[in-house]
Amino acid sequence: MNGEPIPDSDHVLRHVKARFVQGEDIDGGGFRLREGEHALSFNWMEYYRDCTPDEQLQLIRKPFPLKLNKKDKFAKLHVGSTKQHVRAEHPENKVIDFIEDGDGQVPSHCLMTGEPDIDDMMADLVTDCVLEKLPAIS
Repeated sequence: MNGEPIPDSDHVLRHVKARFVQGEDIDGGGFRLREGEHALSFNWMEYYRDCTPDEQLQLIRKPFPLKLNKKDKFAKLHVGSTKQHVRAEHPENKVIDFIEDGDGQVPSHCLMTGEPDIDDMMADLVTDCVLEKLPAIS
């Protein structure tokens, strides 16, 4: 249900443009607010709970609202580990959360929110938590 937190045991994907992918690494710029954003857009993998991870990825790619390029990636994060890492490592003990925000077009959409805001250090800390880099286009 929209507005509800994503369970800590689940995973989310962030679309990262190719310019933020450097070899096997993702630059913190891929986790900074884009123009017009008040929170970071992600997709919740376990929204499609009864599917395999590969099927979840396909279901997220299919209605994706942005143009995906061959060199773009989806960065996979574990929700609970990412939240804990940011809180533990940020010098101001900032807190993040992942909140359901899906609609009819993109039902798996969710947002990463930050208290009191999302700063560049949070973006770099989130980058530390990337589990996998998946191709944006299969």
